[in-house]
Amino acid sequence: MSNEPASSVIEANDENFEQAVLQKSFEVPVLVDFWAPWCAPCREIGPILEKLADEGKGRFILAKVNMDENPNLAYALQIRSIPAVKLLVDGTLKDEFLGTIPEPEVREFLDRNLPTEQDREAKAGLDILQAGDSTAAEAVFRETLEQDSANAKARVGLGRILVDSGKWAEAKTLIENLDEDDEIRRDLVNLRAGILLYENAGVEQELLEALQRNPKDLAAQFALYCRYAIERKFQEAMEGFLEIVKSDRKFMDDAGRRGMIAVLDILPEGSELDSTYRNKLSSILFS
Repeated sequence: MSNEPASSVIEANDENFEQAVLQKSFEVPVLVDFWAPWCAPCREIGPILEKLADEGKGRFILAKVNMDENPNLAYALQIRSIPAVKLLVDGTLKDEFLGTIPEPEVREFLDRNLPTEQDREAKAGLDILQAGDSTAAEAVFRETLEQDSANAKARVGLGRILVDSGKWAEAKTLIENLDEDDEIRRDLVNLRAGILLYENAGVEQELLEALQRNPKDLAAQFALYCRYAIERKFQEAMEGFLEIVKSDRKFMDDAGRRGMIAVLDILPEGSELDSTYRNKLSSILFS
């Protein structure tokens, strides 16, 4: 078995594009150069891209696609002008440029779009967290933030651990002012929803006793339904929040609606409750 490192420059075509480019981009960024032998600008930009790919030593892979030999790709990807250079990260288009540009501008394009070492460490931490080892993941996130205190992925990852540990106030401070860019939007929305629920949840037995004394106590109701959501009793939480929406839209700045949105944000993808309660909420808000 060969121990030689994988080439930084590959040939992609109609047959291998799915595996060699799209799937590979989930492991490492893939820069795709759509070119043709007769294209003079292609012959200018091509060697620059190959040089930078070799220099990158695995930072990204350059996939060259000869458009004359792969017309199906040209049609499917709607490539109308070449050279067309597209950067794919995690299966999606991160950025692109058309035509030939000077080497310094190509370097700037790559530096602006390629993950940093800290980004790669944070992503590894998220994989560790996904595997269930929060202690090891927390160590990775904290080490990453020592090197890059603004790293959004590490902040979100550490924030998830803090919320699960009941340290929602620390998590709230950690993710303040983070932008919801494409790479972290779903995780950040989910985390902010969790923080809202944790910071408002109370002790279930105490809240049930309070509601026995005063069934119309909206503050106790809201705290109870937040607790239900944390315990993944999603339907009970949504029904409760919905009743608060019906009862008093002004309570705690429309807390019932905010509670429902928070639960919708943390529901597992594809949950049947999502569409059901979005429709119920819409029917109340726009009736």
